[in-house]
Amino acid sequence: MSQAKPPGPRVSMLQLLTKSHSLPLSDVVELGKTLAAVGDIAYAQIGPMQMYWINNPRDAHSVLVEQAVKFQKPGFLKKALGSIFGNGLFTSDGDFWKRQRKLMQPAFHMKRIESYARTMTELAQSLGDTWKTGGERAIEQDMTDLTLKIVAQSLFSADIASDTERLKTIRAVFADSDAFGTPNLLPSWIPTPARQRMKKAMSELDSVIQTIIDERRRLGQDSGDLLSMLLEAQDEDNGEKMTDQQVRDEVMTLFIAGHETVASALTWVWYLLSQHPEVEAKVVQEIQAVIGDRLPAITDRLPSIDMVIKETLRLYPPTSGIARETIEKVQLGGYPIKKGMLVSIGIYTMHHDARYFEQPEQFVPARFAKENEAQLQPYTYFPFGGGPRICIGNMFALTEARLVLATLLQRYHLSLIPGQEIVPLGGTTLRPRNGLRMMVVPREPKAVLRQS
Repeated sequence: MSQAKPPGPRVSMLQLLTKSHSLPLSDVVELGKTLAAVGDIAYAQIGPMQMYWINNPRDAHSVLVEQAVKFQKPGFLKKALGSIFGNGLFTSDGDFWKRQRKLMQPAFHMKRIESYARTMTELAQSLGDTWKTGGERAIEQDMTDLTLKIVAQSLFSADIASDTERLKTIRAVFADSDAFGTPNLLPSWIPTPARQRMKKAMSELDSVIQTIIDERRRLGQDSGDLLSMLLEAQDEDNGEKMTDQQVRDEVMTLFIAGHETVASALTWVWYLLSQHPEVEAKVVQEIQAVIGDRLPAITDRLPSIDMVIKETLRLYPPTSGIARETIEKVQLGGYPIKKGMLVSIGIYTMHHDARYFEQPEQFVPARFAKENEAQLQPYTYFPFGGGPRICIGNMFALTEARLVLATLLQRYHLSLIPGQEIVPLGGTTLRPRNGLRMMVVPREPKAVLRQS
């Protein structure tokens, strides 16, 4: 007969986490490591919250696939993010979520993504034009600005270049640790400085999004983008369209999630390539052979870049974990788990587990060579989640990352500015704690044009 609860960590969760008035997201990675060290499944209590931490592929698959209907997004997460995402795909559950997912899925079919590819490369090229004199760059911010413009133009056909300064308030939302991911120990009605900053940032975001929606309604034409599809999508059962509020919630969800995760991945790719010149040399040689001096196309076969992106997502998954809440009693790892319990799945910890990946801390893109990737145990590598709620934009994100990298690597090498301590900050997305400063070095034109 199994124990009533799994074992827990020796260290007190409150001692580990309460470095301030909240449970800061900067500790999510360390929290995961502490719980993963306990075993395949661990139990922890943080104040009134009881949490089960999953660190094995069998139970991850059970939560995300086999028993998915027995779980929902956690109440605290809905409360924290509801003011931002409303009842969009990220926060909704049940039949409403199924309806919305079905209505939105066509926008992310591969043929639709192909229509966005030119926008991705042209905007990456425009960023590259600002790099042409070389010098030091804040690469994390460059990648965030670029992915913001890509998601706005490719999903909403909107040029937001003039709103760059205003859109920088997005960073305030994701920097405020008590707004996302873990419950705050202070009552929600207390107006902490972080909450006040987030409120202001969201007001700015709402203004940007509403302007785009209002303009589209005024024009009343199908621009072939996601927003047009949202405005025109009809439920096949009852013929109903989305309300204005539903459109806003889905637009806000995709606008934020559609840039933040890709910016995180691209930032880490630049860092890893700077530390592994032999890998970068192979990627550049591939670009020279396949693309030459033209803009990359979605049809270009670039397996070296694909492997680099996938291995980066293993080492630094944009989302370090997945949180669910039980809506009925379940069994996981031989333990009974009651209704209303928090269950978290460690993406970061499983991606770094030596049982599944040899030398897991090493950057080895060849892990994702076709023949090697086929041997991976399911749900040991799942940077986009899994099951029915797998990220709807995963192919969009992979395509964007590949085209952006190919476009910029044609022209530039980026080297790390010495003296930086690069530590992952496990917040809404996994970012370097203090940003990433790099030196841009233009490539010699002949090196770019040469065919191998």
